[in-house]
Amino acid sequence: MNRTLPRTTLLLFFLGACTSPPPPRPPPLEIALPPAASAGDAPSPPSDPALVSVAAVRAPLKLVLDGDLGEWGSLLPARERAPLPTPEKLPTTANQEPEQPLPSGPNPLNAASHLALAITGDALLIAADLGEPAREGIWLGIGSLAPAVLPVGEMSRGGFVQPFDCDFEQIYVGEGTFTKGKPNPPEVVAACHGLLARHAEFVAKHRARFARMLKIDRQGVHGVAADGSLVSIEGAKYALKPAAKGATVEIALPLTALPRLVEAPITTLRLVARAATTPRPEITPEQWVWVLLPEAASFEPYGEIRARSFELLNGHTYYAAGMSYQPGDPLHVESLHHADGASLVAAQEEALYKKLTTLGDVEIGEVSAYAPWLAVFAKGKLVGSYNDAGEGMNVDDFPPSVRKGVFPRDGNLHVISFSGRASSDCCGMRQPFWSALTIAPDGSASGAMEGVDSPMFWDEVEELASPDLDSFGLRGSTWSPDSKTSMLKDLVGVEVTWKWDASRKKYLGSARRIAVPKKPKAPKPKKKK
Repeated sequence: MNRTLPRTTLLLFFLGACTSPPPPRPPPLEIALPPAASAGDAPSPPSDPALVSVAAVRAPLKLVLDGDLGEWGSLLPARERAPLPTPEKLPTTANQEPEQPLPSGPNPLNAASHLALAITGDALLIAADLGEPAREGIWLGIGSLAPAVLPVGEMSRGGFVQPFDCDFEQIYVGEGTFTKGKPNPPEVVAACHGLLARHAEFVAKHRARFARMLKIDRQGVHGVAADGSLVSIEGAKYALKPAAKGATVEIALPLTALPRLVEAPITTLRLVARAATTPRPEITPEQWVWVLLPEAASFEPYGEIRARSFELLNGHTYYAAGMSYQPGDPLHVESLHHADGASLVAAQEEALYKKLTTLGDVEIGEVSAYAPWLAVFAKGKLVGSYNDAGEGMNVDDFPPSVRKGVFPRDGNLHVISFSGRASSDCCGMRQPFWSALTIAPDGSASGAMEGVDSPMFWDEVEELASPDLDSFGLRGSTWSPDSKTSMLKDLVGVEVTWKWDASRKKYLGSARRIAVPKKPKAPKPKKKK
């Protein structure tokens, strides 16, 4: 870190340079070190014979699945502990905190058994040197950080969620505050506690998806279901080589054997391995060990899009996105949303990418990852990412814009979008607006609308657009037709239009006064039979 020295310090330095040199420093203090262990000294026995050390390593350049570990190199863990992941850098935060990582458990070099894991773009590879305590097999856990799960409760002013009080009526006072009312009747209390129990069950099941448990023994490698039963893993490959006191094992698994992940690309995992001395795995949270992958792992297709999606969400959501993915299904992502107000949380799966159109070497596509954004590729490389949230706005403050058209025009690609009037629990009202983006043949993008002094607030408004989107705009009534006019006593009609000008390469805006449009008649309520 660069620091600026105070003027007084600089003055002392200058005066010191003009004085006699300082006396010589005393000789360095010698510290007696204990003698190094000789080659013949035996390592101390492990304190927990059932413990298996774990490590993340690079995949062998040429892997022959025969149980011989010669191509793997060392399976020993790193001498320095891996840094814990930073939840604040993941798109799981906002107003809800993610699950905090526990400190790493014991991972001794002198464990009786050792296991190393490697991740490639299409496989999970495992090598293990099993000592005498683990000769009957081991339990292996693979996990990642679990995301925050949205709370349930009453939606409060500002978009915050007020926790349920099952025993008493909650009366909204205003400005985001509630007061306790009369006691709830027994059936309401029971229904409320049932809702909270269902939410707790959802949270537990959701977080369980971010850890996988395997059993490795002489019968092969199997997954461990929630009830402790063993299940086969389709596509698993396994080779065991018996040894005098144990065995060596090599395993290749499909990426579906990994848990869900909240990081893209993935840089850390948590692992735990123990001798299978019990019918079911008996592993505590404190026994898991965080490991740092030797290099970040990405999964194709769409590895670059997935990484950019996580980056765009970090620090730019109002609610915890809870976004995750399963490496064996790279075409989709999943995020968490409130449903039915704030009394229910649901997971929503989205197709990560959809190609829209191309022009020469340029491709434009829509990304769906909690909030939509536009991806621009030039010669197959991601060169731009754009969303319609607006400067200083979070991507989930308001509903997303609607793509009205993506098409070539005058040598460029044009993207025309409309954002309708909307209200938000967190951010009030959004007035309607149009946006136009042009993508040049080199993939660069620029705004294509010339500003016009149009109303900031509408009373009634409708969108306008020609069939070929040569022009588009808004028509309605307002009390403030432009920034130069004070709030009027009576409503006036205004029409704002943007029309393509080929010579200026812009959609030029204009505004004019019109008669106040008639308000649409409210539909008559249907008569009950």
